[in-house]
Amino acid sequence: MKPFSKDGWGAVQVNARIDYLDLASKKLRNGFTNNFATGVFSPSTGLGRGGTQLGYLAGLIWIPEDYFRILLNYGHAQIEGGPQAAVAKPDSSKPINKRKYGVDTLLARVQVDF
Repeated sequence: MKPFSKDGWGAVQVNARIDYLDLASKKLRNGFTNNFATGVFSPSTGLGRGGTQLGYLAGLIWIPEDYFRILLNYGHAQIEGGPQAAVAKPDSSKPINKRKYGVDTLLARVQVDF
């Protein structure tokens, strides 16, 4: 790495990640739900378990100097079912556990080490 202060470009790092989460498994659907306000356990309806989520993340990091870095991350999640499906897709005629929606995130951060 040749630092920016010495006529270089520093270092660039590219990151990518894919993850999958299944909170709608049969074991979870047949489990119990804890109402934290009352402390009472009750049989689960299966709809509030979170559904399935497929996430993508791409990141770019530029380190122009040893003590300074700029980070940029973009993420996208594809979600099917879960407790927010009724809110995200209120006009859908599909059952709550079959409703699909997506969420996008963008993060920018600057770090200085001193």
